[in-house]
Parts: sequence; structure tokens; C-alpha cells
Amino acid sequence: GGPGSGESAGELEVAGSAESGGATSTGASAPAGTDASPQAAALTRAARAEITVEAMDVELDSIVQYDRLSGDPGEIAAVNYLVRTLEDEGVQVKVDTFLAFISDPISAHVEVEGKDFAPEAITVSGSGDVEGLRRPLVDLGTLSDLPPFLMGTGERIVLEAQGPPGSEDLPDYPDLQGHIALVTGQPRPGPVTQLIQMEAEGVVFVNPEERLNDLTATTVWGTPSLRSYHRIPALPVAEIKKSDGDRLRAMMSEGRVQLTMSTETRTGWKPLHLAVATVPGPTPDAPYILAGGHLDSWYHGGTDNAGANVAMLELARAFHRNQDQLLRGLVVAWWPGHS
Repeated sequence: GGPGSGESAGELEVAGSAESGGATSTGASAPAGTDASPQAAALTRAARAEITVEAMDVELDSIVQYDRLSGDPGEIAAVNYLVRTLEDEGVQVKVDTFLAFISDPISAHVEVEGKDFAPEAITVSGSGDVEGLRRPLVDLGTLSDLPPFLMGTGERIVLEAQGPPGSEDLPDYPDLQGHIALVTGQPRPGPVTQLIQMEAEGVVFVNPEERLNDLTATTVWGTPSLRSYHRIPALPVAEIKKSDGDRLRAMMSEGRVQLTMSTETRTGWKPLHLAVATVPGPTPDAPYILAGGHLDSWYHGGTDNAGANVAMLELARAFHRNQDQLLRGLVVAWWPGHS
């Protein structure tokens, strides 16, 4: 990772401009000799009384108004909103700023040579860049038709029933050297790794539905180390809708299809901001519950993940107002860099 700094509450400056949360307990049991059940029931009632749909609606609208790509102005604005709201409530809040290695998908373009056909396309995070790659297209069917590989080594997995490697029972797969692959399925790390091992020069994924899903192609979560950096794919990846994939396959049924593709990602170091709220327990050394969820999103991200972000905000506010009833503390973290 990069250098980190804990900042007390305050507005973050924006350069150039004026999945549901999980929970982890560091100490789930009540203090020795304490009957927690009546206290827990009373705390639950008191916390629920603090939460209203009207307040959550306002908070949700305040977050989803921003396009929250990690480290971009929209996410920073959402962090600032959380900080202001928590500070107004008297909740302890800080913002940690650190460097992370981030890949933002920028654009993709695919075009059939000799045809007036250039379907809408996107690329995905953690994939390769290319400009004007011109290659024949090879149809691989669906993800279930791809050969299994060991993700760590690239070795092909052969089941005993298929016979030993090299036997006639082992199915053949197209030679993808010098070709762009076409496959139906979502561009996730597993199939991207498989296609790299099959030596494809590029891949066009056909979404099984009539939509485009922003995804991540790398198996590296978090900032890569020198040992894991090689797992960030250099394979250019594009994604198109189902109907456009059907049209491509119709063209391929009539003869060879030559495809030109270009993809661009913005991959490198980026400062990110992590908002953390703390509701202390009854003593400085009291155990605490950690509730976390990602604040960044693809576009405006209402269900993924602004709804959970609002729930986290309400947890912090409700338990802060009933802090005298707590047996342990609560730490709530809205993390960046997830999607």
C-alpha cells in the first residue's frame, strides 16, 4: 500500500473542482457476570426509535446523487457528506487517506471489418489496453465450454474419465493465437485467466442478457505486491449485449469475421479516502463491533451500495444517541476501492 494518514473530520479537497456491509466482532460475548438480554432488548428498542424512513430517504438521495468511482470527485463528495452528517450528530469521525493501485475502465470499441456494425461496448477494470487490434474472430460458445485450468499455474485440469493428456478422449480447443475470442458470459477473473492461457489476443464477452455489467477481471484484491502484480491481466477485454452477440454469430455463420477492437483502462496509483465513525464502548479497552461496506460504486449505485451505506450511517447515529446503554463499542467504516 501507500503512505496513510488519519485526518480529523473536515472537507476533503477535490482536485480541479471547488454489496451490503459485513460485520465483524472483536468480542461478541457480554462482559463476564453480565446478563445482556434485557439490556440488548432495551437497546434494540431505543435504537429503532431513532430510525425513520424519512431520514433514510434524505440520506439515500444525498449519496446516490454522486457517481462514486473510487477516488473521483463524486466519491469524495459522498465522503464529505458522511463526515458532515456524523459531525452534526456529535459522532467521532475521521478520514484516512492512502494510496491504492486502482484500475478504472474507460472505453471499448469493437467493429466488424467491411460491415456497418460497431455495437455498444464497454471494457472492465483490471484488463489490458489495446488500440486498433485487428484479428479474426473465433466463437468459443459459453463459459461452460472453456477448458478448466488451474488458476495459479495455468495447467489444464484433466479428469480421469477424459483420459490422459494427449489421448483421443481429450477434447480439442480452437487455437486462439492471432485471434480474438467470442464467448457468452460475464467478464470475470476466471474466464479471463482461462483465455490468457489459451493465448487469445483479445476477447469479446457477450452478456447473457440485454445489458452491460461493469466488472473486474483481475484476481488481485487490494493493492498488488511484487508477487501478485503479474496476475493483473494484459488481455484486452470488451463486453457487448446479447442481441449484438447474436448478430455477430449470424455473420460468422456466413463466413470469416474480421474484428477490430480498442480498449482503454486508467490503471495506477490513486489517493483514496476511508471514512471511519467510532461510537466508544463503556471503557477505553472495551471490545467493539466493526461494521463495514464499500462506498464506491459503478455510477450512482443505489442498491450497490448506497442503501447499505445509509444503514451504516443510521447504525452510527442510533447507537451514538444511546451510547450509555452500550456494552461494547461500534466502529463503522465506509471503504473505497471495492468495485
